Amino acid sequence: MKLEERRALTTTEGLSDADNAQLQKIAKLYFGSPGPVTIDDDFAGDALASRVLMVVDLWKVFDGATHAYDLWEYMSDSGTVFRAGSTEVVGEIIQEGLECEDPSLIDALATAIADSRTKPADAAPAKKGSAKKAPVKTKKAPVKTKKAPVKTKKAPAKKTPAKRTPAKKKKASAKKKKR
Repeated sequence: MKLEERRALTTTEGLSDADNAQLQKIAKLYFGSPGPVTIDDDFAGDALASRVLMVVDLWKVFDGATHAYDLWEYMSDSGTVFRAGSTEVVGEIIQEGLECEDPSLIDALATAIADSRTKPADAAPAKKGSAKKAPVKTKKAPVKTKKAPVKTKKAPAKKTPAKRTPAKKKKASAKKKKR
């Protein structure tokens, strides 16, 4: 698989109907409810409260010559993978970790994403208001794949027995002696 035709989005202007439908699905997944979403890299407020996505890249993912998936990356560490041209979610990126139901898809997508991040950037990013093809940005290390949670148990602390001194014998009281 290969990521190609990256669009660095700074606005929702110029998106196709399919792109807008995918964006609405992202709104529900990311913000927890459907509704309008804004894309704005210059936003300075509370992005979650205002339903603003920043640092948005839209990629076409090719399997050979076939456009198989659409990959939306947003907010620097999140993303959604759709079957091409549809709103069927086949994977998600959560805090840079790729999660898919299909393990072979995880491996193929993770490799494609990692490969796209190692390509040098050869031109300036898209200007504000543009939804056109932009160059590849070099980002962090490859996307992590989903791992099973690790459960660890702490070994119980060893208790050292306290040193005991023998108890002193009580002297018989005076009344008992008189008897």
